[in-house]
Amino acid sequence: MKIKTPFFVIEIEWLFFIVFLVSLMSKKVLKILSSFYVCYLFIVFHELSHIFVAAIFGKDIEKFKFTLSGVCIEFKRNYEDSMKIKKSIILKNIIIYLAGPVSNLILAFLFKKNDMIFQINIFFALINVIPIYPLDGYNILNNIFDFFRLNRKLKEIILNFSSYFFMSFICIIGIFQFFISKNPAVIIFSLYLFLLKKQSEKKLKIDKINYNFTC
Repeated sequence: MKIKTPFFVIEIEWLFFIVFLVSLMSKKVLKILSSFYVCYLFIVFHELSHIFVAAIFGKDIEKFKFTLSGVCIEFKRNYEDSMKIKKSIILKNIIIYLAGPVSNLILAFLFKKNDMIFQINIFFALINVIPIYPLDGYNILNNIFDFFRLNRKLKEIILNFSSYFFMSFICIIGIFQFFISKNPAVIIFSLYLFLLKKQSEKKLKIDKINYNFTC
């Protein structure tokens, strides 16, 4: 489902839309998913922080996506050679990507007396600075490499290695968590990141596109 606005396209995954409608019609389902929706609100706040800072810097947003696995914004793609992009623009990109984790830290500080809100936002802030595509940490590291004009092929090798290394690490933690608490959430999250990475490799050519996609 796509909704066009004067600023960007809002894309809502049908599965998410159906689950949301069922939740509205069933109090039992809403109660079961209440914790999920609380987390989802913090994710939305995280993404709105990206949008707010991007708007200040005049960066255009192409899509605002709502899916069952989370919320993502997609900036308009920049096909300019990263070696030619002005360093001032790269610094602005870094600030935009930092805005999400910082917003979660601010929420954690404001609600530090509420353990649930504090822990969720600290988790979101920490997980998002890990250099895994398409998380903020990946985009920050990508822009840092561009700022220092790192060789394109070397940049590609380091970014790919960091993504798969940390995805594997998170998956291993998820396996241990599953055996301890029977909670598959971390495993599902790592698989979700893996699928996003594989999709990106099919759609995007790293030597032509400056990654402008963040979750």
